[in-house]
Amino acid sequence: MGKVSLLDVAPAQGPPDLGQATMYGAPDPLAASSSRFSILTNPDQIRLLYIISKYSSPARKAGEEELCMRYIPLAVLVYEAIIEEILQYDYGPASRPICYNGVTRNVWMNISQECVAALEDFIMKGLVYHVKLQSRDFTTVSAFQITDKGQGFLARAPKTITLKVDDFLYRAGDILQVRFNGQEFEMYTDAGYCVLSKVTDIEDLSYVSSPWLPKCLRYNDKPFRSMEHRAYEAAQGASAAATEMTSLIYLKNVSLMLSEWLPMGPNQLTYLQDRLGVFGRSAGGLFTAQVDVEPARTRFVCRDTMTRVRILDFSPVEAVNFEAEICEPEEENITQIEFFAINVSVDGSITMGLAIDAVGSSLRDRISLDA
Repeated sequence: MGKVSLLDVAPAQGPPDLGQATMYGAPDPLAASSSRFSILTNPDQIRLLYIISKYSSPARKAGEEELCMRYIPLAVLVYEAIIEEILQYDYGPASRPICYNGVTRNVWMNISQECVAALEDFIMKGLVYHVKLQSRDFTTVSAFQITDKGQGFLARAPKTITLKVDDFLYRAGDILQVRFNGQEFEMYTDAGYCVLSKVTDIEDLSYVSSPWLPKCLRYNDKPFRSMEHRAYEAAQGASAAATEMTSLIYLKNVSLMLSEWLPMGPNQLTYLQDRLGVFGRSAGGLFTAQVDVEPARTRFVCRDTMTRVRILDFSPVEAVNFEAEICEPEEENITQIEFFAINVSVDGSITMGLAIDAVGSSLRDRISLDA
């Protein structure tokens, strides 16, 4: 039989009866009915669904509690399962809203997009319910609940696939739980076991980037500084990735642009141009976000990151374009040559752009999109 999706749960004949489901591709001696279903035993999908089933369940009778699993704790467990090689997923940094003591803020976490895609498939196939609620400050919170259909599927799944999940989820007979302490996530059990998760430790990569902006934002033809000649330095640098990622899609000559809006007007633009020194002979310079609390003293110690700015062009009443280089010491053996360009317009639109010259040993003509 041809290969089909794990989640293609469609009856070949007869009424739906997951209790009699059969996984095609391997004989099932336990099947007691002619009703059969097309289900591919994808180990990672089964293990992810099994994790959800351990923390959620539908009510069986009136007055019984409906148990659901929140998405953020699930994302933490998925990341740790990837590190423990329980799940063969990739992951990458992403910002997620976390509500702590009634206040929501964004926290950078290592999120698996393959896990997100699998959850969407589970929902579409009726194996999991997607539950939405809100926090005290009205932030939307997502949770998931295994369905009867999902439980019926897991009942037919090979136990050898889920054994590794049990070893990962249980500590001395107690199941792991996840909580946020305001700074980091903790995995703990009711028996007193507690360990910090590294899901918020964003892994550094070695890379080289050059400033770039579209021509429609420029006022003259002054060239950007290119760092392409330093691309080899990224290959000489190290990577802090905990696991080896799989690449399926590659891009060539990648340029990135990020835009946002800030409340701004002509007065703010004039102040910014004056601070950048665009009208002087030595425009630009080194800038820091550190506040000088003793400006009358002879010396000061700069503890914050320095940014080197080079003015490209400007219009006194419209916008200013400049290059920025982040001058921040990196961890040992990590090489990050960070140059990018910024356009600040009088209408409040802020546009930042860069061209990727190298990421690790990959040069600009072969940049991985998914690793």
